[in-house]
Amino acid sequence: MLTVIRWLLVPLVGLLGYLSGLAVTIALNELFIWLCPAELLDYEMCVTCTAPWFYTAKTLSFFLGASVGAVLAVLLSSLVAPAHQGVIGAIAFAKVAYTYINMMNGEILCAAGALVCGAVTLRWCWVRAKARAASSCA
Repeated sequence: MLTVIRWLLVPLVGLLGYLSGLAVTIALNELFIWLCPAELLDYEMCVTCTAPWFYTAKTLSFFLGASVGAVLAVLLSSLVAPAHQGVIGAIAFAKVAYTYINMMNGEILCAAGALVCGAVTLRWCWVRAKARAASSCA
């Protein structure tokens, strides 16, 4: 029964990891808006800052949020899976890659950061899964 529950939790924790990255992005963006001087805030359609540093800060928030989301989606999915952790990590990475490449129109640095962080996490998941398989066979 516990195995079934863990398999059912795999996509949910992957989504939780992705949403955590989204929360990081929103929190950092709000922090940068809060740091913006009042005379440089623009309230037209949405609150934005016209300070020269704001575009770089906003890109940084997207980069960090996408990277955190990629790492957590791959890592949590792999850790929760009761078996085939490397394969589950690869599936989660493929989904993250597809999502971020399609979502980050023009923000190639952010998508690249997410892909690199997700790939490093996937490599760790594969090594961990192989080590666990080798120790269970001994």
